[in-house]
Order: sequence, then C-alpha cells, then structure tokens
Amino acid sequence: MNRPAIFLLAAAIVAADQWAKQIVLHGFSVGESRTVIHGLLDLTFVRNTGGAFGILPQGTQALSVAAVAAAAAIVYYLARSKPPYPARLALGLALPLGGSLGNLIDRVRLRYVVDYLDVYVGSHHWPVFNIADAAICTGVALLAWRFWTMPSAAPDQPATVKEK
Repeated sequence: MNRPAIFLLAAAIVAADQWAKQIVLHGFSVGESRTVIHGLLDLTFVRNTGGAFGILPQGTQALSVAAVAAAAAIVYYLARSKPPYPARLALGLALPLGGSLGNLIDRVRLRYVVDYLDVYVGSHHWPVFNIADAAICTGVALLAWRFWTMPSAAPDQPATVKEK
C-alpha cells in the first residue's frame, strides 16, 4: 500500500467517526441508550474525559498530547520510510492515525470524547467506546502481530520481511 492510500484510509476513519458522533450528539441525550441488536449492541451516549474504555479518567490534556505525539510519529515514519508498505503495516499505521485524530477533534472541540458503542455478551459488558477507539486498538494489535511475527535477523545481517 502506498502513502496516499494510508492517508486516505486514516481520513475515512476520521470521517466515519465524526459522522457517527454527530448523529449521537444531535439525536441522543447524555446517558440515553437505544438497542440495536438485542443482547449484543446498544448505542449509548457517554461523555468520556478519559481514554479508550474509560482508561485515565479526567485525562483529556494528557491524552490530547499523546494523540498528537502518536499522529506525529506515524506521519514522521511514513515520511522517512519507503513504500510500498505491507498490508498489516499499512493498516497498523492508518487505523491508529485516523482514530487518534478522530478522538483529538473531540477533545479539542468538546473537551471530552463522544462514546456510543455499548457492547455486551451475556454477563460480560465492555466499556462504551467509539469507532476511533476501535481503530486505534485494531491498528495497535496489527502492528504488534506484525512485529511479533517478523523473522529475526542474524546478528550480522539486517532483517528482511516478506508479507503478502
């Protein structure tokens, strides 16, 4: 995948995230919940001043700095590296880039992040999250998977990676 495709995917994540948040902001009261799939998914409007899944409550400023740093690191990496990028790497960069920017827009504009995806299975209930959170977590998981499955280089040879 090339750089423009990565940036386009990141922009699509931001657009989808912000679109969904606007629907929630204009169609729900804080705390209001509507069932989408009984026993699995509700839409619930939560104002989150912390991180994904309720991590670091009241951490808006620190998380804003972290989002800017993450986005800057990804853009720097893309500017300094040579395409094409293997699929897992490209997705692992595009998803957190788009997700961090989507949540950063909320933090700057609203001073909180709009969360609304309320998932539960049986008695297990996840903290409410949003598209941006899902993109960040999925991207980080893809990057971890990619780096954990990279072949090791011999001490005197650089590593090479072949992905499909």
